[in-house]
Amino acid sequence: MQRLLPPGCQQKNAFMRHRLLLLLAFPALFPFPGCVREQPCFNRAINPSFVGFALTEVDTLILRRFPANGSFSVAIDSFMVFAPYSQYQVANDTINVNIQAGVDSLPLFTGQIQTGYDWQIYIPTVNRVISISHIGSESRSVKCHTGFPLVDDKVVCSCGNLIPSLQLDSTQVLFSDTTTQYRIYIHR
Repeated sequence: MQRLLPPGCQQKNAFMRHRLLLLLAFPALFPFPGCVREQPCFNRAINPSFVGFALTEVDTLILRRFPANGSFSVAIDSFMVFAPYSQYQVANDTINVNIQAGVDSLPLFTGQIQTGYDWQIYIPTVNRVISISHIGSESRSVKCHTGFPLVDDKVVCSCGNLIPSLQLDSTQVLFSDTTTQYRIYIHR
């Protein structure tokens, strides 16, 4: 048998339940001021596109990393770029390469062309070297809400630094400030 409460008590009981739900939900809806931190943005990768090359000419590349001074005198290290560790996409006369340089069959993040260094792409089949230097970067950061139970912190804090320009061989390349994927075009 269900016990009936007087009308005034039923309303008070419902009000208390809503109040309790509101108190429990409040921390999830509004982050605490102490739970905000500044997170630096990641450096975006620069990927090459080869125009007028055969796939067999660029299916294996050597990527060399140098200190960022434009002299290309002493290499820091080098990486082989090849499928399946890098993605090759053919569209008409252009081969887009998304570099993930491999070492001992493992992808290596530092093998991506990024700011902070100068780079050379060596194409062994045609004995050609492409130099990439003076990579500009606008370092940014984003405020992250931590301890926010309803949102994944990594998604909220994801941002990339802008690259306004770089030098490809002796040519200045400018990028739009709305660019999210940086690509350089290398012609045969």
